[in-house]
Amino acid sequence: MRHPAGACLHDWMNGLGRLMDEVWEAERKLSAARNEEYAEIWEGVPRFRRDRLPRVFLRSRDRITVLAAVGYVPPEFGGKIVGNDLSYTEVSPVARLEFRDARLRWSKPGGLDISRHPLIQRGLDPGRALRVVNSGWKGPGRHHLLVFDQASLEIQGSAEPVEVWAMTVDDASARCDGRLGPGPA
Repeated sequence: MRHPAGACLHDWMNGLGRLMDEVWEAERKLSAARNEEYAEIWEGVPRFRRDRLPRVFLRSRDRITVLAAVGYVPPEFGGKIVGNDLSYTEVSPVARLEFRDARLRWSKPGGLDISRHPLIQRGLDPGRALRVVNSGWKGPGRHHLLVFDQASLEIQGSAEPVEVWAMTVDDASARCDGRLGPGPA
């Protein structure tokens, strides 16, 4: 590819990212107008490392804790950060998502084909944590969708504010109550 003199590939990628954001937003508006199920961005959740499945802990009384490695914590992140040293590795830092009145389900593993997801062309941004609007999955709380390379995790429940822990997934797991839940089956 040839780029004009002085052009920066980073600028080109930012432009493409903004364009995709606009496409997803248009898909959301169209689905909302049609009263269809669609995905919206779950604000206040940093982007996960999609190449690492999260650890899910099942706790008492329908409480679920999800620990997922974070690729980057933006400076405008408004949530609580536990610890001081945000060193970025494949397994740190970690987003801690806590749900009450919760149920979960995994997608089928083995190379999730995102192009076949029911919310494709309905605002599905695979790089973000999402909430499903007009969800057919009824119950207390909201329908949350977390997409990873190998599988996606869906949780129906009430989410508490997200925290970022400046530690590895193993260290964060050692601090979690409950039993480690099964991964995708």
